[in-house]
Parts: sequence; C-alpha cells; structure tokens
Amino acid sequence: MLMNLIPMLLVVAAGGTHTDTSFAVPTGSQLAVHNFQGDIVVRPWGKNQVRIIAEHGARARIVVNREGTSYDVRARGPRRPESVDYMITAPPWMALDVEGVHGDIDIEGWKSDVVVETVNGNVALTGGEGLIRLSSVTGEVKVERARGRLQLSTVEDGIEVHDATGEISAEAVIGDVMLDRVRSTLLEASSVNGDIQFTGWVDAAGRYRFSTHNGDLDVQLPQAGDATVNVSTFSGGFESAFPMRFTDAQPGRNFRFTLGTGKASVDLESFMGTINLRRGEPDNSGDDERQEVREARQRAREEQQRAREEQREREQEKREKELEKQSKHGR
Repeated sequence: MLMNLIPMLLVVAAGGTHTDTSFAVPTGSQLAVHNFQGDIVVRPWGKNQVRIIAEHGARARIVVNREGTSYDVRARGPRRPESVDYMITAPPWMALDVEGVHGDIDIEGWKSDVVVETVNGNVALTGGEGLIRLSSVTGEVKVERARGRLQLSTVEDGIEVHDATGEISAEAVIGDVMLDRVRSTLLEASSVNGDIQFTGWVDAAGRYRFSTHNGDLDVQLPQAGDATVNVSTFSGGFESAFPMRFTDAQPGRNFRFTLGTGKASVDLESFMGTINLRRGEPDNSGDDERQEVREARQRAREEQQRAREEQREREQEKREKELEKQSKHGR
C-alpha cells in the first residue's frame, strides 16, 4: 500500500494484524519511531522511501504524522498502549530518533545521526555518523563501526564498542564496558559495578579517562607509549607492562608517571579493583574469536526475543478473550 503524505496530516494504515505501507521522503528528512512494546528493526536501502512492516493486534492502527521533513511513526488503538513489532526500511541518510519501552532495537548500515532510548531491551547499532546517543535501562548497548560523537549509557547491563571513531562517552552502572579498537581524542568510560577494557589508538592530543568503583581496569596502550598516566586506587592493585618514570617522588594510592614525552593524558581510577596497564598494538588477530562471542550473544538475544514474542502473543490472546467476554456481557 503506497501513501502520499500531506504536511500536518495524520495518515493511518490499518489492516488486520499486519501493516505494510510505504511513502516517499525528501532529502534531509528525519524519522522518529515510538513504541511501547515490541521490537524495532531498521535497515537501509537505496530508495528515497520509507517502508513500514508491522505486526500488531487486530484493533491497532499504525499512524504516520508528517510535519515538514519530520516523520513520526506510532501505534494507536482503543486499548493503549499497543504491542507492535516493526521492520522499517529507509534511506540511510535519514536522521533516526527511536524510542521504546519494552523491546529490542536493532539498526544496521546507517550513515546519519542515531538517537535511541529504551527501558527494557537491548540496543544494537552498526554504523551511524554524527550524533550517536544510545541508552537502555535493563539492556545491553552495542555499537560497531560508528563515527562521530558517541554517548552511550545503560544501568543494568554492559556496553560494547567496536571499531568506532570519534568522541566517546560510555557509562554503565551494573555492567562491563568494552572498548575495542577505537580511535578517539576524547574518551571517557565508567562503571560502578563492572570491569572496563580498552584497546585502541592513543592520540598525542587525546584525553582518556577510565574509572570504576567495584571492578577492574584492563587498558592496552600502544608499544611506543606517549602519555602522562594518572593512577588512583584505594584498595586495589596496579600492574604495568611499561617501564615507569614517576613524576611524583614515591608511588602511592594516587600517583603519576610518564611514558615517552607524556603528550596524551590517561586517567585510571578504580576504588576496589585491579588496574592492569598492558602494552600492545590493536590488530585483527582476535577477530575470529570475537566474532564467535558476538554470534553467541546474538543467538542469546534472538532466543530472548522469541520468548518475549511468545509472551506478548499469550498476553494479546488473553486481552482479546477478555474483551470478547465483556462484549458478550454488554449485549
């Protein structure tokens, strides 16, 4: 079903439990998707069109509202909120703003800004250029091959960043933070109860800060280290593969030392964990192993998704039976 959208006009697509609708979008448009319950998958294509495939309850409607070059997608129905699973295909130059409550969000192949927020669900992004802001409360946040300004956060799970370039802020509360082969001149990673791992390149003008309260730091710097390293620990240990030249007279719980000319700034802080400063170059030697781990995690996410879908179907059937019963009693 093809629809032409008129500015400021709500366009409604409905058709049983399945909706499949497409519409053209001008260059420079933005796409926003709001969903209370259900997964959202976004994939790119070469057309200047957006296609929405949605699975939903019989009484739900998929509503697209256009204001100028901004398109807003959400579900409406007699019972709010509705449960919907989206499969959206759009041109990768569109800026994305995706919001969910219960469900996973998966985006691949993007070439523009991406803003994602969910409460109970995982967030996975491959690509993205510009502003990349991703957050979840109870789910994992995972980014690969993004470029720009990355702002990543989660409360009850971990964060993974692979092969990304730009300014990076990664903040977890109960979970690990992994930064793998990243290039940044401004990087900050923190966790309260979790470990932090970093492998990447260190720019001479860069500033890098890694901190955890109740976890370990594992930081790998290039062989030819050229940084001023500030270390702070209360009851944890410190290990270094680099020969250290101390700026302070005696090392203690808070001390500083230089590697090379000390141009870059690296801050390492752990209250109760061990700080391990390793020496090595980022390479591709562990790609196969990392891919196996990623595939295992993807399989686990798919199993969780199937379980959630089955649960949603059971809840939907229960609601429909209750409504049918109420309708019979009201006659």
